[in-house]
Amino acid sequence: MYNKSKGKGASNPSDDWEALRSMFPTNFGMEKPKKKYDWFETDSKKNKEEEKKNSNKKEEEIKSNKEKPIETEIPQSEPTKKEQKDDDEEIDERIPKDDDSDDDYNIELNYKTPPVSHEVQLKGHTKMVSALSLDPSGSRLATGSYDNYVKLWDFNGMDMSLKSFRTIEPEEGNQIVDLKFSNSGDQILIATNGSIPRLYDRDGILIEEFIKGDPYLQDMRKTKGHIQALSSCMWHPYDKQLFMTSAADSTVRIWDVNQKRSHKEIIAVKSKNRGTKTRISSAVFNLTATNIAVGAQDGIIRIYDPRSTSRPSISIEEAHMSGSDIGSLEFSRDGSLLLSRATDDTLKLWDIRHISKPLFVERDLSCFYSETNAIFSPDEQYVLTGTSVKKEDGPGQLKIYYTQGAPLDLNGNDKEKEKSDKHHHHHKKKGHRGKSFDEAYSLDVGLHSVVKIAWHQRINQILVGNGDGSTYVLYDPEKSINGAKLCANKQPRKKKVDEYEFISRSNGQIYNPHAIYKEESGYSTKRKREKLRNDPVASHHPEMPLNGPGRGGRVGTNYTHYMMKYIMKDTTHDEDPRAALLNYAKQAEENPYFIAPAYKKNQPKPVFDESELDEEELTREVKRRA
Repeated sequence: MYNKSKGKGASNPSDDWEALRSMFPTNFGMEKPKKKYDWFETDSKKNKEEEKKNSNKKEEEIKSNKEKPIETEIPQSEPTKKEQKDDDEEIDERIPKDDDSDDDYNIELNYKTPPVSHEVQLKGHTKMVSALSLDPSGSRLATGSYDNYVKLWDFNGMDMSLKSFRTIEPEEGNQIVDLKFSNSGDQILIATNGSIPRLYDRDGILIEEFIKGDPYLQDMRKTKGHIQALSSCMWHPYDKQLFMTSAADSTVRIWDVNQKRSHKEIIAVKSKNRGTKTRISSAVFNLTATNIAVGAQDGIIRIYDPRSTSRPSISIEEAHMSGSDIGSLEFSRDGSLLLSRATDDTLKLWDIRHISKPLFVERDLSCFYSETNAIFSPDEQYVLTGTSVKKEDGPGQLKIYYTQGAPLDLNGNDKEKEKSDKHHHHHKKKGHRGKSFDEAYSLDVGLHSVVKIAWHQRINQILVGNGDGSTYVLYDPEKSINGAKLCANKQPRKKKVDEYEFISRSNGQIYNPHAIYKEESGYSTKRKREKLRNDPVASHHPEMPLNGPGRGGRVGTNYTHYMMKYIMKDTTHDEDPRAALLNYAKQAEENPYFIAPAYKKNQPKPVFDESELDEEELTREVKRRA
């Protein structure tokens, strides 16, 4: 390698260098170009120096601010405001545009007065609505009925026609008893009048069917599933992999979603009458899953600890009349209060810490169905239940009771009564005011019995399942959010021009309305016929059936065919039995074989009267013998 700088004893080094470099086609011997990111190294050094200066300044500011008073309000920085706007825009894109939904997020949820000023009727079932459930967001509704079907409703996708988007039949011939959306809203648990619980996704597609128990086993603890009709179902409050079912086989079972071949835990309820079983009509968790309340047909409410299910930790004897179904149990949020509804026409509120006497009893609430439930309002200021009626007695009623007394202002006036009188002219209230457990509202809903009730906390709307097969959604435009508000005034989508079909009813031809009309000539059919004749495929003569020996394209036969044809063929059905017997008459007379030869010597010969009589003589003889 030659040196580019001039040195001692070097004659014309530049010429030699240029000559050597010209021999290579590459950049040999040239100076290396600067790196593309050399500027980054210089800038990074400058940034480090600036960061040190800024950190020194911040330390000085912190020292100086220690002497100043601390401000309570923290101003929001600009980036967080932008992020908030972006989040709001994303939420607005997800929510369908509607007149009522624009100001929904500005509404403060208020549960002091029930949202019952407006009503939407969802028709679809032909018999009583026995079960209903809303997903946690309040956008999708599932209803079950005695007509054996489950219908799914989507408030975001529905219009004023109010039609369900899917109908499923979990088990043919079995009524729907209960159904629940999961806590995440992606699965639906359905209990029918059969013994098999089923799991569906939120679109109505079957995910899993769980096992049925062995009905021949006497010990229910050894069975892997229910053996009699289900009565209720419920998801675990916080574990999305577990759910609970109760049935008429006197058991409550806890299942794992991923284990369909057997239950995970079982509670075998012992009847107060020894040697007998009692029908379990309801079973519920409290909010923390530390207690399981079980209502049985013997009138006893039992409360179990999930850690030890051999015996109940609390037993409320004679909670309801023996023989009646305790179809509804519900804990309060703190788990101290328990609400029960039974077919003995009573509604009771219990304090599980003092079970000697109920806190509240309401009688004469007619109840024909074990699916009739009772619930707390979201703020637990009210208790709601429904009444049953016969078809000729008019509509059932939605009863709403105070749990802690009506709210009063400083002058002693009832605020809720004044507001309700303005908006709800069809509501009746009792004359009492401000006392605990007084009747707050009594609403006529539907045409028949009020069976199932749900008050959704997020959308602040009340859903009522009626005996006429309809589900009624009660809401208040000023206090409710989304839900039925989205579809109550939503017009159906207009069809586009491309979606219409212009098809003639006579010949099924399709006409183009924008094309020039051209009448068909009389020679068109003849030309078509000639074209078909010239087509070798369309005018191909069909092949004649096979003649001669063989069958099905095969010459000859096999042993099975021979047996079926000659030996095993039964022709007795094609013969006349009388003609077959007469064929042997002449042969039996000429060549007797069985009885006649034995009595041939001493058997007298029959002598017949072969004389012929006239008609008159024949009639006389008949009359004489008669």
